[in-house]
Amino acid sequence: QEKNFVLATSYFEKAKSEFEKTKNQTPRKIAKLFYENALLLFEQNKITEAKLDINEVYKALIPNYSDKKSLLPDQKSLYAETLLLDILDLQAAVLLKENKPKIALECYKLSFYIEDLFQSLLVYENSKILSQTRSRSRAEKCIEIYDYLYQQEKDIHYIEKAFLLSEKTKSTVIKNYISQSRTISKEEKTVLEQLQNWNNIIVREQEKLDLADISKINFAIKKQNELMLLLKSIK
Repeated sequence: QEKNFVLATSYFEKAKSEFEKTKNQTPRKIAKLFYENALLLFEQNKITEAKLDINEVYKALIPNYSDKKSLLPDQKSLYAETLLLDILDLQAAVLLKENKPKIALECYKLSFYIEDLFQSLLVYENSKILSQTRSRSRAEKCIEIYDYLYQQEKDIHYIEKAFLLSEKTKSTVIKNYISQSRTISKEEKTVLEQLQNWNNIIVREQEKLDLADISKINFAIKKQNELMLLLKSIK
């Protein structure tokens, strides 16, 4: 934060050395290390190196992820994980540095999808408020991109998308207020419980490292996506 990158890098290398002394680290902890390094590199404007570490985060957290198939991960492979949110937001910032605003918007779209998952899984109000704050900040960045694209192309659809995104961000707060003022239906409660169970299965399986059953993780993510669609139709 003080922009003392030489000292920051030396501390990071010491931390990395200590980290590597511990065997059988969880995929999440491995991903966290790569994320921290990607962030440090990005702050130094070392975009190429930062991109390599961003890919390593995806490889650690997403089964069968390959950067050769696509620049961004498939939405169907995502689940409620704060590190995935952080790395997607960082990748969007990288894409903006590379003057790729349209792909950055696609990246933010994936972040919003994970944020929706969190909103469905979160129980405590302070967690929901933090989630809403992140969403609002992300929405502001997207609106700036839409404004930039409109100035470049004079396409009214960018203004419409910015307006809809602004309304959606506000409606999240309103929907939460409404849900508090009514009794949740038995059907909705069942879906939320199933959603939480599948997310627990994903996390527990990931922690098994090389012994993790990839097909089990993929099946759990598929079920989670189906439940999210069902939850939206109920609401």
